[in-house]
Amino acid sequence: MKQRLFLRILSYYARQHSFSTGGVNQSRLEWVRSLSEFGIETWLLDAGPGSYRSDLGDSGVSGRSVAHTGASRNTYLPWGLLTFLRSGDLLLLHEGWTASNLLASFAARLRGVPYVVIPHGVYHNQIVQLQRLRRVRAKIEKWILENAMAVHIFFESEKDDVSRIAPGARMIVSATAYEAEPSAVWSGSGGYVGWFGRIDIHHKGLDLLLNALTSLDPSVRPRLRLRGPDHLGDGVRLREMILEMGLTEWVQLEGPFRDVSERDEFIGGARVIVHPARWEAFGRTIVEALSVGAPVAVSSACAIAPTLKAHDAAFIFDTEAELAAVLSLECDISTYARKGREWLARDLTWGRSTSLWLEQLVDISREQARVGPGVA
Repeated sequence: MKQRLFLRILSYYARQHSFSTGGVNQSRLEWVRSLSEFGIETWLLDAGPGSYRSDLGDSGVSGRSVAHTGASRNTYLPWGLLTFLRSGDLLLLHEGWTASNLLASFAARLRGVPYVVIPHGVYHNQIVQLQRLRRVRAKIEKWILENAMAVHIFFESEKDDVSRIAPGARMIVSATAYEAEPSAVWSGSGGYVGWFGRIDIHHKGLDLLLNALTSLDPSVRPRLRLRGPDHLGDGVRLREMILEMGLTEWVQLEGPFRDVSERDEFIGGARVIVHPARWEAFGRTIVEALSVGAPVAVSSACAIAPTLKAHDAAFIFDTEAELAAVLSLECDISTYARKGREWLARDLTWGRSTSLWLEQLVDISREQARVGPGVA
């Protein structure tokens, strides 16, 4: 892209240690790395030295802590942004429903700096319903979103979620890319059904997965292997559920992978990888499985699902009965494996995603210039 809109792009997310609870830091690190390859000065800003800093290396990305008060997701206030922001910057804000994003957006407006909000799925209706003081906070989110230069979503299917909160928000669509070379190739030789991710029972739909398995006659139940780190004690609760439902003969609950090679070997041996989440903005485990060439069954509640369905890249299920059919082999989805990997290699590259992101911001900037002063 020839036109340089911004001198610096600053990606702000207070929770510097959030790798233990989610992939926001991983995603934003990859995005700013890609943007830096377009010759843009990029920064990662947070509330304190984060573990991701060791991954910056010679990537051209800088990391910095800005002054904060508060000590948690709901209490962080980034006062240091008021002195760090300057003309020519673009500020990226992640997630939502936080005081830190409200203050950051105020600071950006005060300094005349445009900002982009990247929700990472936090406006999905199931998350919205969990918010305390929902009506008041929804008005705050509406202000933040509608005063942003844009809201960056990963898939078209997220537009309705954002529009319900902020009908006047401008949106750009570009998925986080995935280009890692797998260390294994799918064979399905292990014969098991695989699931991996954060052990978060409700969010990841692990109760739905166990229900689907229970609905099958014991003679056709497959071996189910579950792997991942615990989330807020759900590992213990899931183990209790497996015991109470009489599924110990079929279900193995294992810990997190030691490294990427072990993960890819797990994917490669699975007959199918399932992803029954109740919501998901992106679903990194889905693309990790596709990269190995495994057939993947994905809940239609995931934002990526319509895109995968349009390209025959995965089997999309709507009900527990359809999930049970996948588990029992009544529904053979092995034919999706090749198309899934082809879609990933063709459409989810960093060159494509970053160019698309920048082009849409250029279009918005031109529209704002045409309309004139006073446009957010």
